[in-house]
Amino acid sequence: MSDKSDAISQAAESQRQRWLKYGGNVVASSIFVILIAVFVVYAAERKPKRIDMTSAGLYSLKPQTLRIISNLKTPIRIVSLYTSSKPPSSPDDEPTQAAIVPADEAAQTVNDLLQEYANKGHDITVEMIDPVTSPSKVDDLIEGVEAKYGGEVKKYKDFVDGFKASNKQIHDFADPEVKAVNDLLPKVQNPDQDLAVTLREVILTVDQFPQNLADLEEAMQRPLHQKPPDYKGAADAIIEGMSSMSNVLSAVTNNFDVLQKRGGLPPEVADYMKTSGPHFTALKKLVDDEVAKGKGLGELKLDTLRSALRERNTVLVMGDKEWRAINYDQVWQPPGKTAVSAMSDKPPRPRFAGEQQITSAILGLASGGAKPKVAIVRPGGAPLAQSMNPFGGGGDAPMADAAARLGLYNFEVVEKDLTGQFAQQGGGAEPSDDDIKNALWVVWGFKGQASQFGAPPSIGPQVAAHLKQGGSAVIMTAGHQDALAEALSEWGITVRVDAPIVHERVASEGGQAGDILQQVLRLPYVFDLHEYGDHPLAKPLGSLEGLFAFMAPVQITEQKGYKATPLLPIPTAPAAPQSWGSVTFDPQQQGASPVFDPKADIAGPLYAGAAVEKDGGARLVVLAAGDFADNQWLELTAQSIDPNAPAVLRFPGNGELFTNACFWAAHQDTLIDISPASMDIGRIEDISPKLLTFLRVGVLIVGLPGLVLLAGAAVYLKRRD
Repeated sequence: MSDKSDAISQAAESQRQRWLKYGGNVVASSIFVILIAVFVVYAAERKPKRIDMTSAGLYSLKPQTLRIISNLKTPIRIVSLYTSSKPPSSPDDEPTQAAIVPADEAAQTVNDLLQEYANKGHDITVEMIDPVTSPSKVDDLIEGVEAKYGGEVKKYKDFVDGFKASNKQIHDFADPEVKAVNDLLPKVQNPDQDLAVTLREVILTVDQFPQNLADLEEAMQRPLHQKPPDYKGAADAIIEGMSSMSNVLSAVTNNFDVLQKRGGLPPEVADYMKTSGPHFTALKKLVDDEVAKGKGLGELKLDTLRSALRERNTVLVMGDKEWRAINYDQVWQPPGKTAVSAMSDKPPRPRFAGEQQITSAILGLASGGAKPKVAIVRPGGAPLAQSMNPFGGGGDAPMADAAARLGLYNFEVVEKDLTGQFAQQGGGAEPSDDDIKNALWVVWGFKGQASQFGAPPSIGPQVAAHLKQGGSAVIMTAGHQDALAEALSEWGITVRVDAPIVHERVASEGGQAGDILQQVLRLPYVFDLHEYGDHPLAKPLGSLEGLFAFMAPVQITEQKGYKATPLLPIPTAPAAPQSWGSVTFDPQQQGASPVFDPKADIAGPLYAGAAVEKDGGARLVVLAAGDFADNQWLELTAQSIDPNAPAVLRFPGNGELFTNACFWAAHQDTLIDISPASMDIGRIEDISPKLLTFLRVGVLIVGLPGLVLLAGAAVYLKRRD
């Protein structure tokens, strides 16, 4: 009965009713789907989310950047002045970074990165201006920046205007001396040759004063005729001219000293010097005061901005009171200075370091422009980060690259010979003890040169005093170098420089005779590291390759009030050749193989570093890892070893270990990570011993044979049925 009534009911439903019923469902479903799509698109537009598919993470921000920009206390405005148009070039132009990276790709890469700052940062606004297609917007930008940051121009204008009075004083001093010195020579009867030469030098020097002052006046006025007046250029001309005059006056007073010490001067000469000597001294003081006043003005960043905006492809980062201009070469950097261009027909593709540069600029602006200071201290000898070669090049400055890396992160780097020998030998002025009192010390713990009076000096006492006063340090030393025991004992650290770390000699397995790297790694005192420890400064470096030599064991003794963590674990048996600290092995013995002496040597496992934090905040990093931070390792590229390899850094772990150690010791923890340079090369993590055992036993010995047996049993049972 019920079946019959259902049939009647269905028959009673008309075609129109069915259309309304099912059609209404379709329309309602469509509207619902459209509303969901609109909501999803709206939400995505409000807070866009992109997935970075690049291996190097070019379009996603690093954790340390996110920590910095998510908690900003000051608004930040970032303007990209990249253009998509290709700059004009001639056939004779040398290949440049801009020629290697297409203009549209460079602009899009930068703009995509800036969008990430806008999406994920707090109080960050981003703007893109193409200076080729929108020159009026660039003019408006310059006008706005001048209105906001132009107050610093007044200091330069006041200095230039005030120099007019000083210039008159200089003339008042100099003019009588020019006449007096010219009247002197005819009065001197039959002077001997030495006296005549010295007097002539003095006369020629003083005679040049009026012309020098006139040239200075012209050089100063030239920038002031520009629109707007270039007060920075005028001030620079004054400083240069006054510095030159100071040198001239030094020469005059030195000649006076030579003549007076010589004795036997004619009365006219003696009287002249007695009268004019104080005049020249006063004149030199006046000139030196002007130089000091000019150099104390600081940087006129507005002038730098004008210069930066004349160039294409600049990123402008602006805060409340200051700004930073990042040029093209800072964003697109060569992969390594040691790349051998002769090995490739094409120049290496530059590395994109936009995030590193922009985050550093934001950090500097957020900190009010203050720069943390790093002092590289050494036991004598020439500076380590600044070349003393007057013809350029940094071959005699082994830590120039390491210092430059710190500069990229808003650090101010200075140097000091703690023994004072460099200054005594006329090497030039260095910072005072007060200047580096609150700086992070990077200690070069390698022995200085021995003198005729005995062993080379140790800087251990000075380092100990710095640490006792609450200072922090990164100490670098090596086997047979300075253990700095006076400084490290209180922290519970002992560096066994008497027992350099060695490993069993690795036998040659054939291969190419020119494989230099494999030959080096066979040396008992050279290690190829991939793991750096469990400390926060070391964890991000995991799987980065580093090359280290002449390392020494670093031993930790637990001390109350100090928290120490070992660094640089040395690989040993069974995963690697056996390693130990040897008190007998001499690396100078070519071809010698170390032999472990259980009675005297230090058995593994060993560490070549330690990070220690003292209650109260002082921090210490000890790296007994040889010259790991030298230019030769930090700049070495894979292509310079193998012509077929890419032009990327070969041992990125070396440089990243140095910078991370400095960041942590300087309490700049937010910067700890790895730079874009280290992401150019693939990172393959070593297989752990447990996983390796599982693969060997569980998979190869048990798993695969077991699967074969199960498959055979299944086939047998199926066929039997």
